[in-house]
Formats: sequence, structure tokens, C-alpha cells
Amino acid sequence: MEFTGTHIGEINVSAGFIFILRGELIGNLHISKGSEVIIFGKIKGKIYSDEILDIRKGSKIEGTLSTIGIKIQNGASLNGITKNYTEKNNNY
Repeated sequence: MEFTGTHIGEINVSAGFIFILRGELIGNLHISKGSEVIIFGKIKGKIYSDEILDIRKGSKIEGTLSTIGIKIQNGASLNGITKNYTEKNNNY
């Protein structure tokens, strides 16, 4: 699924889905284990990820990022707090 508009609120990405954000999200993004998320757009809010997050050149993220792993391409912007997700405790 590819998203290109502006969304205010929450987006939940379920297992088995590939989600590509080219638009703007003002709110929270929840990424379930077994899904894939690639960000080219803008996010202002919180990201909770049970998978490795792929942030591409030109994207801008402001907020709190809790994930098990992250790939940030040169030219991407991350402004906020990053936290390691611990699967053992399901703790963000």
C-alpha cells in the first residue's frame, strides 16, 4: 500500500503488508512484526515498530521513534528521541 496524501491521526500497518509513505502523517504510526515500512515523506508524531524501519533520502521525521532497528539513508532528517524496542518485554 502506498500513501501520498496528508493524514491526521493514527496508521496501523499489519503483518504481511508493505506500506510506503510518500505523503505526510501528523500522528502515530504503529508497525507490526512481519510488515515492511519505507518512508519517503514526513511524519510528526510517534512511531512504534516491531520491524526495522527504512527512512529514505528527503524524508523528515519529528517525534519519538521506538524500534528494533533503523536504516537511515543519507539526506533523511530525524529530529526527536529514539528508543530501542525490547521484544522480550514488549516495551517501547
